[in-house]
Amino acid sequence: MVAQRRSSTSPQIPLLMALGLALLMTGLGLAVTRMLSERARIRQKYGEAGLQTLSSRGKPAPDFTLVSLSGKTYRLQDLQGQGVVVNFWATWCPPCKAEMPLLEAAARDLQGQVLFLAVNYAEPEDTVRAFVEDMGGFEAMVILLDPQGEVSRLYGVQALPTTFFVNSQGKIQDVHLGALDASLLTKYLENLVP
Repeated sequence: MVAQRRSSTSPQIPLLMALGLALLMTGLGLAVTRMLSERARIRQKYGEAGLQTLSSRGKPAPDFTLVSLSGKTYRLQDLQGQGVVVNFWATWCPPCKAEMPLLEAAARDLQGQVLFLAVNYAEPEDTVRAFVEDMGGFEAMVILLDPQGEVSRLYGVQALPTTFFVNSQGKIQDVHLGALDASLLTKYLENLVP
């Protein structure tokens, strides 16, 4: 008589493995669904150009050199080693105006860790200067002039405001199309600040 050998593997282990795999697949499914719904929202609101702007995540931030409202020259490449928030805006844009105090407060709170560059889109210096004065001035955030809109085009900006979060290695970590609120800004900055 041949004795049958019993398997030492508990019948619970394959069940646990199957359960773990099911949970993993559910999590992946939710992540893919979230990503696709975000892409659909962006496509509906901003078209294919908005999706193209979002695709810049993880890529090196295009270098640029612009002059600030105070006359100082800033080159993005020279700012590596710290996080940089690059916000594209215009004086005629109500959502831009609404988020400026929020960006200024964050710039003040994170001074020395993250530099906030507010790139004005294609407006004359006197228009920008009058706007900044009407807003009470900005001390922590740097106001940059992009008089021909060249840097905005370089970044593929299709709607204002658009904000790029550049990490200390000079790569685009996150992109946000549209106005930021406090919770969104906090989320992006948590990923940016070491």
